[in-house]
Amino acid sequence: MFIGMGSLIIAKHPAVHSLAEVTIIGMFSVVFMAWIVPPAIFKWLVRTKESVRHNPITIEQLLRTLFFYITYPVQRLFNTSYIPGVKLQIDSASKDAVRSAQTVCSTIASDSNRQTLLSKFFLKSINSSLSFTLYGLENIHPKSNSLIARGTVILSQLPKKEILNTHFFHHYLIYRYIYKGISLEHETKRLLRKHNDFSSWIDGDKPYQTLSVIGERHGQFSLMFALVHPEIEVHSFCYSADDAALIETALSQICLSNINVHLVENEKTAVENAKNLNSSLINLSEILG
Repeated sequence: MFIGMGSLIIAKHPAVHSLAEVTIIGMFSVVFMAWIVPPAIFKWLVRTKESVRHNPITIEQLLRTLFFYITYPVQRLFNTSYIPGVKLQIDSASKDAVRSAQTVCSTIASDSNRQTLLSKFFLKSINSSLSFTLYGLENIHPKSNSLIARGTVILSQLPKKEILNTHFFHHYLIYRYIYKGISLEHETKRLLRKHNDFSSWIDGDKPYQTLSVIGERHGQFSLMFALVHPEIEVHSFCYSADDAALIETALSQICLSNINVHLVENEKTAVENAKNLNSSLINLSEILG
């Protein structure tokens, strides 16, 4: 089409010559926009200048952050802390010690030093003799991203190991699969919903130090296990180079040093490698169906 319409540029008739000019300019513009603009926008959504974004940018995050900044003065005036999609929890062991816990989210994103401000805020608002930790702030509002993501924030006096579970990382895991294909994102949400965030197999103390996971394609179970149990070394066995690359890409968004991805030919090879590692074994094709 480009050659056919472009050849009309040599026509002497003004109307035909003008049609060729418009066609050439229009087609060049379309090709340029298709090659430059979408890749540039996608790169901005998933990467910063230095690295992959902790949480990819979404319209939902933009609207949530806009809501926060617009309502911040009013929420501060009435001492409320509502942010759509952000759930504030106070663990049962710390509820009696918290006097001003409902002002937790009112300081989110108020300053680039927000975590220091939050620490000072709680020490001043609650009791300077008590030690509290705010878990999850970096997940919903990482330093590399000024937008507020969906997730859970927990205020507690307990150690991290006693607080965090699969439900805490529900939305955090989903963000690892955003912009990797709509079917993959839906698959992740479906698996988490169907199996209650894999809590039956992941939550609670584990008697082993090494775990091998076989029978999964895209690494949702392995990533969730590694997030909840950073003290346990996780080996995820994949049968496809594409699946292994997908998990590696998800890992590049977060700092997890306790998970290893292995590419093997089949389940039999995966089982043999797991035995060589002297690790416990979970076959997801058997327990998840």
